[in-house]
Formats: sequence, structure tokens, C-alpha cells
Amino acid sequence: MLVEPPRPKLLAGRTGSARLRLAAAAAALLLAATSSGDLLVVAVLLGAVAGDGTGFVPLLLAAVATLARWGTSALPALAGGQAVLGAAGVYGTAAAAGSAWYAAAAVVLVSPGGWFAVPYGATAGLLVAGPAAVSGRLGAVRAAGALGGMVAALVVPRLVPWRLATRVAVALGGLALLLAVGS
Repeated sequence: MLVEPPRPKLLAGRTGSARLRLAAAAAALLLAATSSGDLLVVAVLLGAVAGDGTGFVPLLLAAVATLARWGTSALPALAGGQAVLGAAGVYGTAAAAGSAWYAAAAVVLVSPGGWFAVPYGATAGLLVAGPAAVSGRLGAVRAAGALGGMVAALVVPRLVPWRLATRVAVALGGLALLLAVGS
């Protein structure tokens, strides 16, 4: 007698419980929104939200690219540097700015969509336009970056199939790292 589960391929390559994903999403959103902690920790938390090893690789590449560009992965230092020098998406050489945009795109592409997309968008916004909100203008830049990232993280999973998105995200994360090292 052969017995199959009620719905084969129920998780379709994804692992992790709903509670773990929710807790990781909340923690990642809190760290990104407050610029507290470390970007590598945020990448690990977002990897837990994705629940897929393939989705973790672009997140790690984006974090390492940011580390290579700024010399630190501490979120307060990234926000402070962007507050002084300018938003990462427009400051520096073309390679450096491109690295920030490609890293953010890699984060957005592995977003699972729905409410779980919010911390991905906030993180992507921080990578491109995340200055510390020490003035009204800088606060507006940061809010616009976070809002743009969240919209992208909500829309992209509906438009791009998961397999294609993760493959493109790995390529963009690798390109972000190469540009960051070369800039």
C-alpha cells in the first residue's frame, strides 16, 4: 500500500515554520528601520524568512558587497555615512552607486511577497537611500527609499517567477560585489 501526503510538494523547496518566519521578519524590519545591528545579521534573518537556501545566497552577496563598499556592515555606520556623504545610490563613482542599486535589486528579487516583503523592501531602501534621519530632508530621503523598496518587494514577486528571480538575484548580488570591490 502506497500512502502519499495530502498535498505533495507542499513546501515546494521552502522550509521553516510560520512562527520562525514571522519572528525573523519582525526582527529584520526592526533592525533595518532603526539602523541598529549588523547587515549580515539582517541578511541571515531575511534568509530565514525566505526559507530557502537559494534565496539566502543573494542576500549574503548584497551584504558582503555593502561591506566591501563601506568597509563595515554595521547599520548605524552605513546610515551615518549616507547622512554625511549622500545616499549610496547616487554617491561615489558609477561602480559604487551601481553596486548599491544591484545589491538592493538582489534583495528585492528574493522577496517572498505579501507582508513578508516589508523587511526586504526596508532593507533594499536602506542599501540605496538610507541616511540617518538627522534632519527633515534626510528623513524624507530615507522614508522614500524605504517606501520605494517596499513597493518593489511587494510587486516583483507577482511579476517574476521564483526560480528566475533567485537566479537573477544571485547574478545581481555577484555583480554588486564585483563593482564594490572594484570601486
